[in-house]
Amino acid sequence: MKNQTQTFHLSQVLDVLAQRLISHTSKIDGLVEILEFMTGDKILDFNHFRMLKDACEDALLQKFPVLGSPEMEAAWKKLEEAIRAQKIEPTDEGCSMLRKINNDWLAKIGDGTFGVRLVLCDPPSEEEVRTRWDLSFILGRLPDSPHKFPPPICDYFLEVAQLSAGEHTHVNPIQQLIAMTPPEKLVHVILP
Repeated sequence: MKNQTQTFHLSQVLDVLAQRLISHTSKIDGLVEILEFMTGDKILDFNHFRMLKDACEDALLQKFPVLGSPEMEAAWKKLEEAIRAQKIEPTDEGCSMLRKINNDWLAKIGDGTFGVRLVLCDPPSEEEVRTRWDLSFILGRLPDSPHKFPPPICDYFLEVAQLSAGEHTHVNPIQQLIAMTPPEKLVHVILP
């Protein structure tokens, strides 16, 4: 049986591989969305999040090996240099500046400026965008929108498949918590 696929923004794919959040939503939602799709699990805590991110990272690098190439490593360094050069402060203005740097960098990844050649796919349909993405993201892209949102970023998308059973083992987070908790700290409750 073939795994389901779904279209994700380039920034969401790169969020899985990055040590920083560069998603088009500027929130962790984009990263959570791709991890939950790929694994079929809901993210419940940080340990679970880390485990899912690691599993998805390996699968994405297999599907898109160029994202682990020396050219991509050089591109990550250019992003870090651009951010360091701006001396960004943790203010609204600093966040806007960081978003602009990320957006410019994403555009260069997508158009091949850094020598990273990706096989891109068509953007998702308007219906899919309406059902999947944050309303503020959609409204922020409309002309004359009263919502403050950065200008539209590059529209580069990749087709991502769910992990197969061999690539990811579902872990019940409750069972994982029990296994990690010392027996003397466990309290068993029997509900009627």
